[in-house]
Amino acid sequence: MQEHDGTMRLHCVKLMPWSSALLTLLWFAVVSIGTLAFVVRFLAGDDAFSLGSLLLVLGVTGVGLLVLVFGLVTVSLAYRLEDQRLMEVYRELRAALT
Repeated sequence: MQEHDGTMRLHCVKLMPWSSALLTLLWFAVVSIGTLAFVVRFLAGDDAFSLGSLLLVLGVTGVGLLVLVFGLVTVSLAYRLEDQRLMEVYRELRAALT
């Protein structure tokens, strides 16, 4: 709430907590770097091109990608839910003040 020309103005500012953003970014980085590091290290090995090795690399890469996709879906749904809750509270406060 701000006073402007003798009247009170209600101003809504949406902010994301830095701790949540940093932890989420760290989580995505760990999963991405871990998956890539595994693939690179495994392909650099001696028996990297046997059928079993290729299937293992594809499986680990697939699981890593699934974890990233589900993480992105979870983050986007959480953001939308929090945005919806904030706007609902803002509308209720605005209605109560007018």
